[in-house]
Amino acid sequence: MKLYLKIITLNIFLFSLLFSVDSSSMEYSIDEYEVSWKAHQVGDVELSIIKTDESTYVQLYKKRGFSSSFLRLTEKESTDISNALKSTKKHFKAQKGSEKDIHELATAGKHNVMFRTSTKYGFSVIITTRDRYRTDSFSLSRKEALSIQPLLAQAGKMKKFLDESIKF
Repeated sequence: MKLYLKIITLNIFLFSLLFSVDSSSMEYSIDEYEVSWKAHQVGDVELSIIKTDESTYVQLYKKRGFSSSFLRLTEKESTDISNALKSTKKHFKAQKGSEKDIHELATAGKHNVMFRTSTKYGFSVIITTRDRYRTDSFSLSRKEALSIQPLLAQAGKMKKFLDESIKF
């Protein structure tokens, strides 16, 4: 599978275009930038690779109504979460048909991945940051978790592709 075929959109946002004018010509320089490659979308969830003038990272983004949430991940964090999400089907089958609320917790590096079944809301996967200074939380449906899991495993290749494709 060639990752470049997965490009849905490539948005380039130039936050600051600085220029100076002398008597004969204009000179342009890009001081700050952000390139967003929306590599995959399932339901309300987008998986993007973001390249800025400072770093390149993986972002999970979800917009629902007036609220939105995102999770910024390194390559290693993406791999750790992908490994935890591999057990989504197993947890769903074990919790299916339960008459009470159930949750099971998996550790994924700096994150916790909770597989939860609620009698009211059904099955969901919740990724939280294990950091006492941050309380990032990101919720996925079963379909979303199964769909993004293999792409999170390939985040390193996708990051490398974007870094090599776009150079300033």
